[in-house]
Amino acid sequence: MKQMKRIFPLLMLLFCILLTACNEEKEKTEGSTRCLTVTETTGWGAERVTTEQQFIYANGQLTQHVTTQTYTDSLLQAKYTQTVSTQLRYEPGKVIITDEDGGSVSTYLLDENGRATHCTRDELGDNVRTYTFSYSSETGTLSDIKESINESPYSEISITTLNDGTMNITEKTDIHQGTFTAGFNDNYPGVSNAMSRLPYLLLSERYPLSFHVEALYANLLGEPVSVLPGRLTIEGSDEITTYSYATDATGYITSCAITTSVPGRSWGRSIQYSYTND
Repeated sequence: MKQMKRIFPLLMLLFCILLTACNEEKEKTEGSTRCLTVTETTGWGAERVTTEQQFIYANGQLTQHVTTQTYTDSLLQAKYTQTVSTQLRYEPGKVIITDEDGGSVSTYLLDENGRATHCTRDELGDNVRTYTFSYSSETGTLSDIKESINESPYSEISITTLNDGTMNITEKTDIHQGTFTAGFNDNYPGVSNAMSRLPYLLLSERYPLSFHVEALYANLLGEPVSVLPGRLTIEGSDEITTYSYATDATGYITSCAITTSVPGRSWGRSIQYSYTND
């Protein structure tokens, strides 16, 4: 009996250790995306262009970005496909992103939180772009990117996030300046980004952030916004863009319907998201 009394606490301790290990492993793998696929089809009539982007992850880090464009002409029964690939390599304090087709190499220097503070982009023809990044002290999201080309300041995007989640976005180049407001209303409330952790589409497509798509999807440029906006307006313009999202049962964003309108006409886009999880 005395021996059993000694063994029982040991068994309970072993059980607790195993339970903790299982919970930690679950936390590591639960919701971990191995491949995110972003698909958009454009065109009209018999002509269609489908762009499929695959963001491939390993151990929670983006390692490869593959973009495939397929042009289809149903009248001519012709199909043409082009694929480009970008690789990411992680080193202590830095990430190196290589565009295998365009020949550019971008080197990001990281702070202690894993966020990029500086990037040097070496392009063919000895063109060098440099970037600095700043972040909100409250939310950890990107608040500013400045670009210089061959040491001459050229462009900047500044983002101010208000308490209600509304974003005021100002973009500047040497010849242009524009201000956007991305927010919400009852008809277009946006969507929770907690599970998908996607970059806001507008930012990923605006110059100069369009040069940093991989960094955005790798979460090198700060925390993703917690709620993706449902509505976008432009200062001094009648143009309005709305975003309508669909999600699956677990909260992952599966599609985004984008409608841009000006007085008298409107046009739209539709983007599909699919996930392969560990």
